[in-house]
Amino acid sequence: MLPLMNGFETLSHLRQFSVPVLMLTARGNPMDVAVGFRIGSDDYLAKPFIAEELALRIQAIIRRTNQGGAWQAPAAPLPAPARDRSALRIGDVELRPGLRRVFKNGVEVLLTSAEFDILRRLLESPERW
Repeated sequence: MLPLMNGFETLSHLRQFSVPVLMLTARGNPMDVAVGFRIGSDDYLAKPFIAEELALRIQAIIRRTNQGGAWQAPAAPLPAPARDRSALRIGDVELRPGLRRVFKNGVEVLLTSAEFDILRRLLESPERW
């Protein structure tokens, strides 16, 4: 439901470039899925979806495209925890507000936006809870 053109038209324009495309859409009927794949989508995910599934699908696309040698995901190293002064920590949980990322025992935990915001509020005022 894009303002200037629909997702299928956008996909047609994106096919001019060598980038992987995952269609994230409200249009989930089988015909729309088939059209999405026919015109060049690498994957198709209809709303509502689970954030972890989206993350796994993105990882799979990156894995597939990197094997072909065409597209490389940009390297984005995380700042070391000691340098991230805004990080909130309690026990083995670390929340990095600027990156909107959460780690438990050093392993990233995928949260929805609402879950992240709730956890941030809890960690910012632990004495209240």
